[in-house]
Amino acid sequence: PRFRRPVPALTALWAFGVTLAFTAFYAVYPVLAAARGVQLLVTCGLAHAIALRADREQLHRLAHAYVVLVTLSVALGVVHPYPRTELQADRFTWLYVHPVMAATYLGLSVVLLVGLLLRHRVEAAFPRWPTWAYLLLLVVNVGALLATRTRGGMAGCLVGCFVVAMSSVRRKSRLDIAVMSVVVLGFAALLARDDILSFLARGESSESLRTLSARTILWEEAVRLFWDRPLFGYGLTASRGIFFETVGLGGAHNALINVMVDAAAFGVIVFVSLLWIVVRSARSVRWRRGVGDDVPIILGVIAFLVGNSFTA
Repeated sequence: PRFRRPVPALTALWAFGVTLAFTAFYAVYPVLAAARGVQLLVTCGLAHAIALRADREQLHRLAHAYVVLVTLSVALGVVHPYPRTELQADRFTWLYVHPVMAATYLGLSVVLLVGLLLRHRVEAAFPRWPTWAYLLLLVVNVGALLATRTRGGMAGCLVGCFVVAMSSVRRKSRLDIAVMSVVVLGFAALLARDDILSFLARGESSESLRTLSARTILWEEAVRLFWDRPLFGYGLTASRGIFFETVGLGGAHNALINVMVDAAAFGVIVFVSLLWIVVRSARSVRWRRGVGDDVPIILGVIAFLVGNSFTA
C-alpha cells in the first residue's frame, strides 16, 4: 500500500462503517450485530478498493454486469417461482428474496439503464450494446419492478430517473423536462387512476394506510427509544429486533430511523455527513475532463439509493 491523500467520501464511508460496527460490542442482539458489522466493514473495504483501483471502463462493465444479473434473476423468478408467505403471494420476487429487496435491485437496474441509454449519444471508447438491447432490458426490469408492488422502490426509481434526465441535458432544457414529466404523470393519473390507487393501497385497510402501514407508529417508538439512549443507541441491528417485537415490522423502513436507534446521535451525524459528502463529491466530478459525461448516472444512482433508503 502507498500513502494517498485522504478522499473525503472514503473518509466519511469508513467513519460510518467503523462507528456502526463498534456498536456491536454493546448491541442488544450481539451475534447478529457482529455478523452485520463484519459485513459492513467488508463492504467498506470493497468500495475503497473500487474507488482507488477501478478505471472508468471497469465501472461501466460492472454496471452492465449488474443489469444482466438482475435480468437473469427476473427470468429465474418467472420460470421457477419459490414458495412465498401469505403477505407476499401477489408480489413478484425470485428465490427467497423479500419483494422490497427485489425492488431495490430492480430500481437500481432501471436507473442504470436509463442513464446508459441517455449516455448513448456521447462518444466513448467503452464497449456498448445496441440501443434495442438497452430498451429490451429496460422493459423487463420495469415490468418486474411494477410486479413487486413496492411503493418505496417505485418512488426511489422515479426520483433517480428524473435526476438522470435532468442531469443529462443543458440547463435551458431542464424546464422542458420538468414540465413534460408533470404532464405525463398527470395523464397517467387520469387514464389509470383506479389502477394507481389499487397499486398504492395494495389491499390494505384505511387504518393501515393512515399509519403508512404502521410506519408512523414505528417512528413514534423510535423517537422514544432515541431519547432513552441519545448518545450511543442500542447497537447495530437493534432496530430490526426491537421493532419486530413491538410493532411487528423488521426494521423502520427508513435508514435514518434505523441508524438513530442503533447508533443514536453519533450514528446520525456520520450517516448524514456521508450522504452530504458523497453528493457534494459527485457534483464536483462534473468539472473533470471526460468523467463529467458519467455524472448523470452517478447522481441518478445516488438519488435512487438515498430516496429508496428513506422509504423502503
